[in-house]
Amino acid sequence: MPEQIQSIISNLRAFGVKRLAMLGGIAVLVMTVIGVASIYLNRPAYETLYVGLERSDVNQIGLVLGEAGIGFDVGADGTSVLVPAGTTAQARMMLAEKGLPTSANAGYELFDNVGSLGLTSFMQQITRVRALEGEIARTIQ
Repeated sequence: MPEQIQSIISNLRAFGVKRLAMLGGIAVLVMTVIGVASIYLNRPAYETLYVGLERSDVNQIGLVLGEAGIGFDVGADGTSVLVPAGTTAQARMMLAEKGLPTSANAGYELFDNVGSLGLTSFMQQITRVRALEGEIARTIQ
């Protein structure tokens, strides 16, 4: 065994200082690339929770998700919220309980703001269509 170690040491000395330094640098570079790749590949997959929100809604949603212990990320544009895959439904239900997001797309709450007394059937149908459009827009977001 000591003969093998001495043979390896003598072969390394034969390389010279420059080649050993280059070999060491390459080894460090390879280890760095492997480390960065493993960190990058082990990140959790994120799904879009909402898109096209106002910044105030993004802040409020971030606070609620943080309190609930659900990890989240804000998109590069600052108007979208992403959550880990598999937690989207839970996050949406929790945010709906808190009345978030408070976007311009009004859904069935249009009927809360409009008194039914004095509305024609046409106006009721229009309000119903607007409410459905708002609910669909929320679902798409």
